[in-house]
Amino acid sequence: MAISLGILALAFMGFAGYTLALQRLFHLLLEQARPADDSTVHRTEAVVLLRLYINKLNLAFALGLLVYMIVSRNADWHYGVLLVSLCILGGNLLSITYLQPRTPRMLAALSAELETRRKYYQVRGKADQIQAVDTLLARLRSLNTGLGQSKVS
Repeated sequence: MAISLGILALAFMGFAGYTLALQRLFHLLLEQARPADDSTVHRTEAVVLLRLYINKLNLAFALGLLVYMIVSRNADWHYGVLLVSLCILGGNLLSITYLQPRTPRMLAALSAELETRRKYYQVRGKADQIQAVDTLLARLRSLNTGLGQSKVS
């Protein structure tokens, strides 16, 4: 039981860090938008990124809730709160040190997420969201080439 709880806590810490790193990368992408861009396109981009962020945040919350419930059933609830707090702190440290927003690893992960989202919008026939995803992917590629890295595919 302790090993599975440790693995679950590490997974929660990883998803919490990934969610925080995505949030900083989203801010970076939205700030990079040109002021001459259409405001409806900018809003659609924000909606696409918000949906992606909420999905990841819900997964991290579910993992945190699962960690808390397991610990609070087997020990006092204080230990559950302590372990969840430590995992969130570890996620913060992970997002600050390992998952920087401008690293090729994070840019590739977000590019893959956006490509998946683009396929979903193509099946649903939503042209505005497809255009927003294409604009975000172009910004990601320019951000990656601006760093002197290879292109994100």
